[in-house]
Amino acid sequence: MKPEIRDLPEQEILYVRRTGLINNDFTQAAQEAFAVLWQFMEDHDLCNQCSQCLAITPDEAGITPPEDCRYDAGVILRPGVQVKPEGEVGLQALEAGRWAVFQHKGPYGTLWQTWNAAYRDWLPASGEELRDAPPYEVYLDDAEHTDPGDLRTEIYIPIK
Repeated sequence: MKPEIRDLPEQEILYVRRTGLINNDFTQAAQEAFAVLWQFMEDHDLCNQCSQCLAITPDEAGITPPEDCRYDAGVILRPGVQVKPEGEVGLQALEAGRWAVFQHKGPYGTLWQTWNAAYRDWLPASGEELRDAPPYEVYLDDAEHTDPGDLRTEIYIPIK
């Protein structure tokens, strides 16, 4: 497994946060957060104004109690799109920097396999070091219109 190394600028994210990891799974938090985010986007005519859909997972499950693990459902808005967050919807920045980007193909329920391989196998052998920024996933396909086996996801791991 070999990632693509990308240097990315800072990016502003429109997001909704939920907490709670159930049996090492963010499914419930993800569904709730994305439901609120999609409703906000529909209400503010933003559905065609985003360039990527993503999730930021800043907490490590073995260190943070499962009920406190954060899941941020987000979108990167197209350049020039202005939005005023309200209610549960906020803005945050993804730091500029280097990222190891891994490709995952298959159901979201198997993403953990790629995450594990990246951290357990690739990182120690790569000579790269982690930097202090949260990792995230970018969802390349619409899960409602794509067979689960064909879903493509990019996993971004921050490196120095």
